[in-house]
Amino acid sequence: MKLQKTQEVEKKNKQELDDFQRQIAYVDQEIHKLRQLLQQKELEKKKVKQQIEEEIQQEIQRQEQLSKKQLEEKLQKLEQEYNEKLQELQKLKESRLKLIQQQAQQEKLHIQQAEEQKKMQQEQFQSQQKSELNQQINQQQTIQSKPIVQEEVKQQITQQTQQQSAMPLAQSEQFQDNRLINKKNVKYLECNINIIEDNKKIKEFYIKLDAWYNSRKSAINMEFKKRYGQDIDGVLQNSLSRLEKLQELEKYQPQYVPGLIKQINQRNADNVMQALSSIQDTSDQKKVAYYRAAHVFFLNIFKLRQTGQKLEVFKSQYHDFYSDIIHNINYQMPQTNIKSILMGKALQYSCLLLPYYPDLKNFQDELDMANAMGYRKADQERENYEETSNRMSNYCRLMFSILVDDAHIGRLFQMFVLYLNFRFHQLSSQIIFDFLDFTGYHLLRKYGKVFAEILEGMLCRGDGYCDRYEKYTSDQMINEIQNCEDVVGDEPDKSNTGITIVEIYNKKLRSQCESLIKDFRQKGINNNLPRY
Repeated sequence: MKLQKTQEVEKKNKQELDDFQRQIAYVDQEIHKLRQLLQQKELEKKKVKQQIEEEIQQEIQRQEQLSKKQLEEKLQKLEQEYNEKLQELQKLKESRLKLIQQQAQQEKLHIQQAEEQKKMQQEQFQSQQKSELNQQINQQQTIQSKPIVQEEVKQQITQQTQQQSAMPLAQSEQFQDNRLINKKNVKYLECNINIIEDNKKIKEFYIKLDAWYNSRKSAINMEFKKRYGQDIDGVLQNSLSRLEKLQELEKYQPQYVPGLIKQINQRNADNVMQALSSIQDTSDQKKVAYYRAAHVFFLNIFKLRQTGQKLEVFKSQYHDFYSDIIHNINYQMPQTNIKSILMGKALQYSCLLLPYYPDLKNFQDELDMANAMGYRKADQERENYEETSNRMSNYCRLMFSILVDDAHIGRLFQMFVLYLNFRFHQLSSQIIFDFLDFTGYHLLRKYGKVFAEILEGMLCRGDGYCDRYEKYTSDQMINEIQNCEDVVGDEPDKSNTGITIVEIYNKKLRSQCESLIKDFRQKGINNNLPRY
């Protein structure tokens, strides 16, 4: 029994042991399976990580390629813009060179034509003299055969020729007293009287054109209204109203402003020329368009001056804005004669700008003579001298500003010599001050030391222009025709506001000369002088 029990116990223990071993084997299998799963998961994780890294790398490469392409495209665009600007600059340079060459050719042709005309006139005059001499000699020979008669005829003809040749001297007498004097007290710089004759022709051209326009004004304006819906002034004002303004230039550095003004004004000139070119009607209508275009510019310039509107970028920039546009139009469309029209309008205002001092014998009364010099009498009351001075300043600035260019700089210098040599009058210092205010730096850049010496000569004590003119102001100016009680101005005494204004301009002229000389001495080289 005991043996049987022990056997059963052993058998039971053996079964339990087998069960335990089977459980252990099962656990081992499960552990092995779990390890395999872990290994698979690790492998999958590595694969996913590798894929993600590869995708990230690919994305980085793609972004780099895109940025490179964008940079390359930007560089290409910048290069294209740069090349286009270079081409535009080259075209502008070429057009400017062509214009300068054309101007030089025109000047040469004008000089040649003038010389040929002078030669023709001299030859005609000599031939007429010879023919008249021969006729008179033949007539005298038929009446008297004595040689004494021939000598008398020759003397009469020579007297006539001397009288004819002396005619220009009557005009030049207005220039003999005030000839420039240099530091060595030597008179120099003779006047070119031919400039006055040219100015008279420009003035006559404007007077005829103005009369022609007034005779056809209503009919031509009716034609313009039918064709364009408004008169010619409206068409031109529309183009001028679209002009680019200069106020925005204040944000730029001063050295860049002149170049920007040139670009803006060339575009403005193109705008006006396009408006003028669009008028494809009769020659009379084109002629009216050119005349009224100059008139519209004239009104715009005067409006700026009268309203006190100023641009603070550069001195006198509000005049240079329009004068630069006028330069471009005059050179690119010379058929407009816009400069001649504006000059003629200024010269018509006052004969003192020619310069020419009138003779009372050629006028009905003192008032007509004063009007010819630029003085006005509004209604039945006297015009204040300040109004006369402001108006003269406007006309001076208009005329001088449109002559500041390479083609007219020589003429401008000759006009300066004329004004300095001209006889003294009440507006002398104002005209010369306005002249230097707009052209002084340009003439210094062109003529340098020569022009600086002229300015120094003006400041010489005693014999200098400024001192002699101040003496004339205090001693003789009160006797001028416009200071008569019945003409214009205040009462004829030394408290006269006209003389007070002259004394102010005398001081301004002296300081202007000193300022120009100082700038020239400091800069030294002509090209370093300021342009404005």
